[in-house]
Amino acid sequence: MANFLIYGLLFVAITVTLFLILREVMCWYWKINKIVENQEEQLKTQRQIASLLMKIVDSNSYSNTNEKEIVVSVNSADHQIRTEFDSHPEIPNHILLQYSKVEKLETGSSLNYSKKIEEGSMVLIDFATPIDGNYKNSNKTKKYCISNGVLEKILIIETYKIDNGDLLEVDCDKLYGLSIGCDAWINGMPAPDNSYKISPLKKITIVAGKISKI
Repeated sequence: MANFLIYGLLFVAITVTLFLILREVMCWYWKINKIVENQEEQLKTQRQIASLLMKIVDSNSYSNTNEKEIVVSVNSADHQIRTEFDSHPEIPNHILLQYSKVEKLETGSSLNYSKKIEEGSMVLIDFATPIDGNYKNSNKTKKYCISNGVLEKILIIETYKIDNGDLLEVDCDKLYGLSIGCDAWINGMPAPDNSYKISPLKKITIVAGKISKI
């Protein structure tokens, strides 16, 4: 009886082992594993295509109206930014999606960018390649220097009220701040050569529109 039980268990073990081995051989021979892998890749690709199509459909639904709103939400611990601008139905959808973020400029136009405003990034103004030049943001705290559609430099604008009541604007480097060599302006023109008191204890000297001494 004991031998019969041992032989029975041995038979079952051998049968199961042979089944597993032959199963792997059959799957390899008929390429079943490869077929399953390909189907999984196809499903993944189809999901990605479906997601992209949904974005395009959503974008197209906006372009059928007179106005388009692109909402840029930046969630942090305590704030959220929402930006709206007029529609541009003539602009391809992929451009609208790529340059979906907006910074309002002093002129009322929109600086369009992709992920973040940083030096070296490609930018548009009202979804068109901007003319080379310097552009202030709407609150006049930054100046964007653009060349060939590239944001070459970001300057911080520091404003001081001088003795005659005019506002002296100085284009400061982000890293060094107010320093010798910074451009200075009064009423949109290079500041005349002179010494200007910008605080009770500080004066700056301007020569040829640039700070020469602090």
